[in-house]
Amino acid sequence: GGGEPYRRERPERTEASIRNFPSCPTSLSGANALSHENEKRLHPLSQTRPGVPFYPSQQPILELMDNVRRGFGSGLFKTDFTLTKEMLKSVEVINQMDQKFLLCKIGDILLAVDQHAADERVRYEKLEDQIFGECGQKRNLQVEFLSHSISLDMNEHERYLLERFRACLESWGWSFSDLQSNVSLFSVPKVMNVVLDHQDFLKQFLSELEQSGGSRYLRPQKITKILQSKACRSAIMFGDTLDLQQCEELMKNLSNCRAPFTCCHGRPSVYPILDLGALMKSKYPP
Repeated sequence: GGGEPYRRERPERTEASIRNFPSCPTSLSGANALSHENEKRLHPLSQTRPGVPFYPSQQPILELMDNVRRGFGSGLFKTDFTLTKEMLKSVEVINQMDQKFLLCKIGDILLAVDQHAADERVRYEKLEDQIFGECGQKRNLQVEFLSHSISLDMNEHERYLLERFRACLESWGWSFSDLQSNVSLFSVPKVMNVVLDHQDFLKQFLSELEQSGGSRYLRPQKITKILQSKACRSAIMFGDTLDLQQCEELMKNLSNCRAPFTCCHGRPSVYPILDLGALMKSKYPP
């Protein structure tokens, strides 16, 4: 994910090699920001653009693609190729590569799948379903009643927001005293054994509610980050060996995800690296 995908030491990276990659058509940027309805639609592959975040852990696949480009020519990338969720269900797994990627094929397109990003996505959506249900509207949260109430340091505007969004906050597990001179916090949400007992978590959610106009679909950002962290830390790492059956199982699980093309931090999980059809035509022209 956005964290550390390695169980072993990373190879040294250079600024030059990082600057060399932007022309590779690898980006599936924006996929994780799509709604569930849009996630079921097409995900076009586009050129990596300025402003698309670069994660250092992407370097191995970028180096691989640079080598492929140098060996076979950049014209063998099919930039108008469109990958859909349905196509992932028919993917053919060839083998694991360098204990980092799954080498796969869909039609004439050779793909490399980041094993950490893919498994992180699978685990994140399972945790998300566990907490919020497949419909996304449930709240299977615990409430932690504090043995000693916490005095909240709130300014006048924050007190206004507390009162305005009291019902929403209480539905998530926060409860507090009447808004007198001193506001006391009595209970807080507890997610995956993490207690959200710091007032900054409450203040952050108040700010998010204000910006969204009190959307009932809004989730506290801290809860999302907890699920992301749990998924990342428990996922398959770079350096983990997978046999063919495990690779196929991972791809099956990924194809069933709502947003299979990125990890839960937004890093691409699937990279097109070669158009085999174009390769054959270049080697054996009609």
